Amino acid sequence: MHPRLSQNAALAQALGAGTVIPAFGDASHRAAWAKAFAPARIAVDEAVEI
Repeated sequence: MHPRLSQNAALAQALGAGTVIPAFGDASHRAAWAKAFAPARIAVDEAVEI
């Protein structure tokens, strides 16, 4: 069972995430992710250095 988008967004906000890299789904969901995870940046199909 995977957490819901709202639960993932709450976790990212609580942790102060600056970047979120969705593991499942495709870029067609990017607008919804951007809204849910704001102000964190959404990284899809790009290299992210950690």
